[in-house]
Amino acid sequence: MSIFEEWTLIRATEDYELLLERGASLESRDEEGALPIHDACAGGFIQIVQLLIDSAKTPEKVKHMLETTDSEGETPLHHAARGEHLDVVRLLLSTGASPKKTNNFGKTPAELSDKGTDVRGVLEAAEAEATSPDATDGK
Repeated sequence: MSIFEEWTLIRATEDYELLLERGASLESRDEEGALPIHDACAGGFIQIVQLLIDSAKTPEKVKHMLETTDSEGETPLHHAARGEHLDVVRLLLSTGASPKKTNNFGKTPAELSDKGTDVRGVLEAAEAEATSPDATDGK
């Protein structure tokens, strides 16, 4: 990452913090039905994704953000997977995002990532874990 890219990310994070302090909604949608977390995940902005998750305040609000879909039926995890943003994918999974949710075209987040990549491997492992008998038994 260049110094300019780093500076831009720091400024963007500060801007998000200021907007949230002034009461900006985590639920505002853009023209494609995406929440701010969708856009942050698509860009791979892990600091902003973490800030948005932290700003949700309750587990129910976090869950709602992670499960909300845009106009193509895609969750924030779909956006992070398509962009091959491994750290963001890991953060979303650790926060409770479902690797099994399909978009309007029947694609899981893993299917939107490139074959043979770390992102694909992490998502496929998470899918397998989510469908294992132990996962459904609550173990």
